Amino acid sequence: MSRWPDQAGEIMDILLPLLHESQKIWATVCLCALLSAVVFSSRKKGSDRNTRSAYCSSGRNDQEQHLDARLQWPTEAEQVNVKKLTDSLSPKERALLEASPPDVQHIVFLSRFLRGLATFDLALERLRETLAYREEHAEQIRRAREQIPQDSMEFDLDHVLHGESLKKGLRFIPQGSQDGCFVEVMCIRYIEFDRYLSWPVDDVLELMVSVLELYSVVLHNQSVKQHKMCQVFFVEDASGFPVSILFKPHLWLVQCRALLPLVKCYPEFLHRVLIFNASAGLKQFVAMFERIGKYWFKSWFPGQVSEAEFDHEMRKYDGKLKVLSVGDWEEVADLASLTIFEQWTLAVQLEDDRVAPGLVAPRSVQLRRGETLKWSIRSQGGGGQPLVAFLSRESRDGQGIRGESQLQVLSHDFGSGTFLAPCDGVAVLVLDNSAGWTALKDVHMQLEVQMPRDNKGRHADDCMHHSHGWTCFSCCTGRERAIVHKL
Repeated sequence: MSRWPDQAGEIMDILLPLLHESQKIWATVCLCALLSAVVFSSRKKGSDRNTRSAYCSSGRNDQEQHLDARLQWPTEAEQVNVKKLTDSLSPKERALLEASPPDVQHIVFLSRFLRGLATFDLALERLRETLAYREEHAEQIRRAREQIPQDSMEFDLDHVLHGESLKKGLRFIPQGSQDGCFVEVMCIRYIEFDRYLSWPVDDVLELMVSVLELYSVVLHNQSVKQHKMCQVFFVEDASGFPVSILFKPHLWLVQCRALLPLVKCYPEFLHRVLIFNASAGLKQFVAMFERIGKYWFKSWFPGQVSEAEFDHEMRKYDGKLKVLSVGDWEEVADLASLTIFEQWTLAVQLEDDRVAPGLVAPRSVQLRRGETLKWSIRSQGGGGQPLVAFLSRESRDGQGIRGESQLQVLSHDFGSGTFLAPCDGVAVLVLDNSAGWTALKDVHMQLEVQMPRDNKGRHADDCMHHSHGWTCFSCCTGRERAIVHKL
């Protein structure tokens, strides 16, 4: 702790300019601590410096090879080491493993310990901790497993104890990224922090045990089906961080201290993290946490992780986490697939034409090659930052791209316009009201699509829904949803 006085000036230099965002600070603290816990549950081998920001640098072959290695089926060498792991267990520990569910005994789950920790000895230690934790919390795990079909291939919150509390804020996309990762999209604006902070610690543990056990089953089944080690790409829309956490830091910290030993039992579930629509305060706080978080972590979670372990993990922090500011849409497109964009817009689309203070509101529609988009975005009284864009998997010259998707900005202004789609993709309208902490914006956001006509003057995709030429998506997203026609 001797370095704290040396860091005091740096801390104040960062925190003082953020006083106007004081309502976000404790939410940021919570996020950083929780991400630290997740990082400790998802370690990986290899040179730490060579893997920094690996997942988001899609043009670098060495980093692509690293990602492929992390997702490969366990190698022969790993399978030999898994045998060494199980042979090194005590008779009691082997009995506990043999009594565990099939996915926990499987070569894929056990290989996660070898890939997730720096050495064989640390992997063995963590496996022993996991077996001890499963024995101690056997009743909680049993109740969670009773809800989960062993052949589950998708993350269904109906199989999660207390899962109804998460349904509005979470979306799950099997193979939702280009590398086949299972994607979890969290919309922080819908997560009821006050509700969770009011729960007894045992209820929070029951929820998290249920979530992680379902992930264990789903990732196992997906791994066996795809013959690879499936992992989760966690995507968070940080727009709308709650004020309530500011007033209840102790309750939150008590819950996190109880959760850390649990999440450490599931290494290499997490592949990478993308947080977008982040405030300036959040980005600066995460950057500061990378430099001095070791001392905070020791204070928050005493005895959980050694200083050497923490240093080992934090050297890989950039490779696990990417935080993007509100408006960094080109970077978001490089990291998030078209499917992720569509699921995010579906999750947070406007239910009326009002954008609450501090929020970012989108609408989207699929476009096929040759279709014409007519868009319109207006805000009563002005204010807010608009964006009209087209996302695709092809570059402007018709070639494929190296990232998840590519964004073409059509407009940064209020107004209207048209666009001819050069390839299949997704059109998005976004209104950023994150800077307006008191003003509620009344907006009009409309997307209309005209189908191309064949030589006989009929629509190539002729049907009753498109008989008038234009399909209006002003209040809905995606072709599968109810549509209204412009007559």
